[in-house]
Amino acid sequence: MVKNKGKKLFSDSIQLEGHQGEINTGKFSHNGEYFCSAGNDKTINIWEVFDKKCQNVNSIIHAHSSPILEIAWSSDDDYIASCSVDKRVTLWDIYNGNYIIKYKEHDNFVYSLDFCENLICSVGEDCSLIINDIRMKSKTNSYQHKYQLTTCKFSDNNSIFFGGIDNQIYKYDIKKGQIDKNFILIGHNDTITGLDISHNNKYLLSNSMDNSLIIWDIQKTGNNLSKKLMGNKHGPEKNLLRCKWNNDDTLVSCGSADKIVHIWDVKLGCIIKNIYGHNGSVNEVDFNSLVPNIISSVSNDNTSIIGYF
Repeated sequence: MVKNKGKKLFSDSIQLEGHQGEINTGKFSHNGEYFCSAGNDKTINIWEVFDKKCQNVNSIIHAHSSPILEIAWSSDDDYIASCSVDKRVTLWDIYNGNYIIKYKEHDNFVYSLDFCENLICSVGEDCSLIINDIRMKSKTNSYQHKYQLTTCKFSDNNSIFFGGIDNQIYKYDIKKGQIDKNFILIGHNDTITGLDISHNNKYLLSNSMDNSLIIWDIQKTGNNLSKKLMGNKHGPEKNLLRCKWNNDDTLVSCGSADKIVHIWDVKLGCIIKNIYGHNGSVNEVDFNSLVPNIISSVSNDNTSIIGYF
């Protein structure tokens, strides 16, 4: 897919309807041209962001046999990986909607996954971190943790950050096949639900059920906590609310159970924008790479919203 400039939305705020259940995950393609969403209806929808009607260009019906909890785009935007309560991680061709590989390495719910070059990492209820190479049909590496894991994120193709119900964040060295015991991030008081790496690869953003975001300096050892941001909410439904940096690492946002998209200024450490429009928990947000002042959100109200901020 070719990246184009000078694109505009056909409306300042676009509500996408097409799911028949709560939407758990939604992300722009790396080139900003497409948006993918998935959730409890087990369907993956792909939308053309700058089309005159933000057209749904592909729907993969019954992509999984149970709710889909997260999706991730490949670096070239030709593939999407999805993970589900059905214990599977599946790789999809976005052009024809056919699956390429179905990984069945997990023994329980798969809560989160991420894509980096040819590698897919995933974590779940079985307390395991599993790494698959899309050029192979079986797992290439794995790590067994003591507690359930709820989120994971590649730092690069050599390391992965992950967290779960023990409230701590760990760094896994892919080449060594082990966690870095000198690099355990402690600062949250409840389950970690989302992670994201800044584009300059210097900072890690985490979201937690303790109703806080933390920015960590991952170039340091020792006291890595750089800044704590408050204002987001987690509800009794205990959804896995994700978080996101914007394109130049000056803003962050995250899912929030109060139905609001909150945007923080990183330098100021405070919320500078609240976006309303959803009637249920906001589960994931994403910033568009092509037009920096466009943000997306997906919700328990069965809708996604793409708009300017």
